[in-house]
Amino acid sequence: MVMAGKQPNPRRVPGSRRAEVVPAQDTVTVTEKPPAPPANKFDEFSRFLKGVRAEFARVTWPDRKTLQQATGVVLMTLFVFSVYLGVLDKVFGFMFGLGHR
Repeated sequence: MVMAGKQPNPRRVPGSRRAEVVPAQDTVTVTEKPPAPPANKFDEFSRFLKGVRAEFARVTWPDRKTLQQATGVVLMTLFVFSVYLGVLDKVFGFMFGLGHR
């Protein structure tokens, strides 16, 4: 068996100066058994909701102060970009004569 970081022992081929690396012969492939299908659609939906609830329990939710700060950053970024795009729209509209209607 080949360990991580170690090279297998090379085997000399008769009449050749090169060594040939021989792959390990004792490898085993492990396959997992798929989960049993649900009995009906209700059981499938119920299992889905249980998974959602388990994922929500693992989430680290931000506190109120962090949420307010992040919301402020998003709103300020939205405002800055909307002003920037509005100015660009006016400039290009004026340059191409679309502002003289």
